[in-house]
Amino acid sequence: MASTKDNQRKIEQIERDVVKLGTDVAVVKNDIKTIKDNHLAHIEKNMQKLDYRMWWVLGLLVASVVSPFLPFIKGYGRIIRRSTFRQSYIPFHI
Repeated sequence: MASTKDNQRKIEQIERDVVKLGTDVAVVKNDIKTIKDNHLAHIEKNMQKLDYRMWWVLGLLVASVVSPFLPFIKGYGRIIRRSTFRQSYIPFHI
């Protein structure tokens, strides 16, 4: 007799655990849906901003590395020297 009561208690405990697990699964499904619908869109938007900023930083880095070598490029140096000379040359007439 004691074994049937113990078995009955175990079965009732298992049924309660199954109901509790069912509600836990429903809560987890709801949380996953909320994350998928709301948070992923915000994360994607932030990633696009980071990508945009990364390209700007890369462009500035390339420009800062290349700009010191521009006077050594054939033809570019002559243009700078001529324009600088014309602007700085002031004839003195007294």
